[in-house]
Amino acid sequence: MKTLFTPPRSTQQVPALLLPVATGPLFNHSEEVTLACFSPNGMDVFTVSNNTVRVWNSETGNMMCPVLTHRREITFASFSPDGHAVATASQDGTARLWSTRSGLEITKPLTHNGWVKHVCWSPNGRFVATTSSDHSARVWDARTAEPITPKLKHGAPVSCCAFSPDGSRLVTGDDSGMVRIWDVSSTDRPLGDLASHVQLLAGRRVSDSGALTIVEVATLKRLWGQERGRPPE
Repeated sequence: MKTLFTPPRSTQQVPALLLPVATGPLFNHSEEVTLACFSPNGMDVFTVSNNTVRVWNSETGNMMCPVLTHRREITFASFSPDGHAVATASQDGTARLWSTRSGLEITKPLTHNGWVKHVCWSPNGRFVATTSSDHSARVWDARTAEPITPKLKHGAPVSCCAFSPDGSRLVTGDDSGMVRIWDVSSTDRPLGDLASHVQLLAGRRVSDSGALTIVEVATLKRLWGQERGRPPE
């Protein structure tokens, strides 16, 4: 019988078929899990369900801290670069920074006038950026929770953000399809430090609304203690 056609022999290697196998412990929530992520060193995992985050040891399945809870549904979460903290964004209008060991909040909440849709850390872990349905993004000092930029405004709800590898720029995207890149580079000393100096000298700070307000005595004492404990530069 005459052969009508012989397909050419492929010269490319066919990749081996991967057959994933579930390993390790099972992590359970009572409702849908919407996000899961490994810590940078791979030792921990966080899982998000409704308004809660749980942090687990990836090898034993043990919870590493109490449940992290917002008042409303959590929209996003992210490990800090060193894995010692988790930042969460929520429909309750706040982003929060949590210790992955104590489960306690590290700072006061980072607030917007709408849902907080996304949160990310700068590569060095010194800053956190948030985006919101209030048409803005903002960069915060991760140690003091003070904003170090004005509101970075869009014409629509801002859905996502990411720092450049050197931390000097922030890219943001919104629901209308607009993407913006912002220069958020700082001086050798963080802008949050400069803001602290101003508050110590003047006893005043500029609120999120732009009003000049008095800094509480307890806050001034805390800032003074931080300055005294910081080595000279």
